[in-house]
Parts: sequence; C-alpha cells; structure tokens
Amino acid sequence: LFLTIAYLAQLISWIPVTRLTFIYHYFPCVPFIVLMLGYSILCIYNDAKNKKTVVYGAFVYAGLAIVLFAMFYPVLSGQPCSPNYAEHFLKWFDSWVLL
Repeated sequence: LFLTIAYLAQLISWIPVTRLTFIYHYFPCVPFIVLMLGYSILCIYNDAKNKKTVVYGAFVYAGLAIVLFAMFYPVLSGQPCSPNYAEHFLKWFDSWVLL
C-alpha cells in the first residue's frame, strides 16, 4: 500500500497537465516500480510450492530486461546506431518513431 501511494503521489501531479510531457517527467516513478516488482516476486516466492521455479523465472525476467535495455540503449541515449538496426530490430510497431 505504501509503494502504491508513493507511486500515485508522483504520477497524479502530472494528470492535469495539458502541455506536452516527456519521459523524464516519469522518472521519479521508476524507483517505486522497481520496488513493487521486487516485492511482487518476493510474495510469489513466499506463496510458491516449487521455489526453484520462481527463482528461475526471476532470473529469466531480469535477463530479458537486461537484454532489452542493451538493445534499445542506442535509441534511448542518443548514441549513434545504424538506421537499418533501428528499423528492422527495434521498430516493433508502425507508430514508433525511433530515428
């Protein structure tokens, strides 16, 4: 409940804003999302009968998050990358504007 209230306290202040907002306006919410994910995995682990499956699932989730971060890092940080890479590997939806 504390994490949800803290997350909403960061997010609700941006709801009435009618001007253009950017991704960095959402950054204060990220630590609360990370803590909520960790707490959710802990709750699933405590309730599970086969705890090894939960541990493997958590490692797979973390591994996928790291791989996706590495894949999208050039676009997120503004580092130079091949337009071919961005168009064929990163543009999953037609509405995404990456370059």
